Amino acid sequence: MLFFRSAQLLSLDVVLGAIATGAYAVKLLNVSPNYWWWPVLALSVWIVYTTDHLIDSFSRKNNALIHRHKLHYRYRHVFVVAVTVSSVVVLSLVWFFLDKKILTGGLIIGIGAIIYLVLVGEGNRKNFSFQKEFFISLFYTAGIWLAPLVWNSKPLSPSVYGIIFVFIILVWIEGLVVAIYECDMDTKDKQMSFVTKFGISTSSTFIKILFGLTFVSSLVLLLFTNSIQEFSAVVIELFMAVALFSIYYFQNYFKHHELYKTLGEMIFWLPGILWFIT
Repeated sequence: MLFFRSAQLLSLDVVLGAIATGAYAVKLLNVSPNYWWWPVLALSVWIVYTTDHLIDSFSRKNNALIHRHKLHYRYRHVFVVAVTVSSVVVLSLVWFFLDKKILTGGLIIGIGAIIYLVLVGEGNRKNFSFQKEFFISLFYTAGIWLAPLVWNSKPLSPSVYGIIFVFIILVWIEGLVVAIYECDMDTKDKQMSFVTKFGISTSSTFIKILFGLTFVSSLVLLLFTNSIQEFSAVVIELFMAVALFSIYYFQNYFKHHELYKTLGEMIFWLPGILWFIT
C-alpha cells in the first residue's frame, strides 16, 4: 500500500492509465504503433501532471494541506530537474523516431498545455476562475489519441468519434468528482476548481448532467458500432461510468483513506482490457 501511495503521489498511476488508454486507442483503430511512442506517451503525461502539481504547490508552499502539493514543493528542485530532463528526452525521441506529423501535433498540444499551466498559475495567484478540469480532459485525451489517429489510414466511423467524445466526458467527470472530495482543502489552499468557483450543489447538478450524457451516448453508440472492437470499447466506457458514479454517489465510503482518488485513477486502467479481449 505504501508503494502504491508513493506511486500515486508521483502521478505514476496516471501514467499507467495513459498507457492503458493508449493501448485502447491503438486496438480500437487497429494500427501498429511505433514502440518509441510508449515512452514518449508515458513521459509526456508525467511531465504535464508533475508541472501542474508544482505550480499548485507554490500557492501555499510548505503549508499546503494536500500532501502531493507539499511533497512537490519540498522536493521542487528535484522535480524541476526531472521534468527538464524528461522534456529533452521526449523531444529527442519524437524528433528522431516518430512521424513528423506527431511532432507537429505534439508541439501544438504542448503549446496549449503551457498556456494552460500559465493560466492555472495566474488563476491561483489572482483568484480568477479557470476551468482546469475541462482542459485537463482535452489535453489528456488529445495527447493519447494523437499518434494512433496519425497512424490510422482509414476514415473514422461515427462510432469512434462518439467513443472519443465519451472518453473526454469521463476524464472531465473524474476531475470534477475529485474536486468535490477535495473542495475544503482546495479552498484553504487557495486552489481554483470548478467546485470552489460554483459550489458543491451546482457542481453536483452539473456532474449528474454529464453522467446522463455519458450513459445516453453510450447506449446509443451500442446500437451503431461497426466492429467487436467498437462494441467492446463502448462496454468498457459504460463500466468506467458506473464505477465513477459509484465513487461520486457513495462519498461517505470512498473518502476513507482517499479511496476516491486511488480508485478514480485505477478506473482509467480499464481501457487496457481492450488490448487483450479483441
